[in-house]
Amino acid sequence: MPLDQIDIDEHEAQMTFLEHIEALRWHLMRSIIAIFVGAIAAFAFGTYIFDKILLGPTQA
Repeated sequence: MPLDQIDIDEHEAQMTFLEHIEALRWHLMRSIIAIFVGAIAAFAFGTYIFDKILLGPTQA
């Protein structure tokens, strides 16, 4: 096992329950922000997505 993996495992073993919850909270927040940004982009380019990508093969 690589030494850097051993260091990560030891750090995770030393985290308390609340530290794990805090890490989970930040992962969830980043995921929600990424989904929100993706939804805004999809809404902004919705016409292009439907006309050119989804319905494009029917017009060819």
